[in-house]
Amino acid sequence: MPIAQWDDYLSVGHSKIDSQHERLFVCINKLQDSIEKEYFLGDLRVLLVDLYRYARYHFSEEESLMRSSGYPMLNEHISSHNDFLVSIDRFIVDERLDSMSLRVDVITFLVTWIMNHIPYVDQNFFMYLKSQEI
Repeated sequence: MPIAQWDDYLSVGHSKIDSQHERLFVCINKLQDSIEKEYFLGDLRVLLVDLYRYARYHFSEEESLMRSSGYPMLNEHISSHNDFLVSIDRFIVDERLDSMSLRVDVITFLVTWIMNHIPYVDQNFFMYLKSQEI
């Protein structure tokens, strides 16, 4: 069973960004599956690198929308994205990634971050964006 599930309450009301968010959930669930099946360390790192790359792409798309709308919280949002990427990068290079405890920490971090970032941080931006269209 997926550890992180996309739900309509997470929708920001922007089909492209919602689709990208759903793909982030898929990446996280692939990592969870790999941990449950005790994949080799190299396979786990490949999945983390894939998540890192896709998150970086997604963040650039989101930040572009923020820039073009003049979002006043842009720098704070970028900082949150950068913190996420730095954390993923640290997990990728951590020599202890073959330990189950660190693997659990990785999944806990990912699920906690995404389940807090989308409904609170991202949705604030998209509410701002909608208010600018009025």
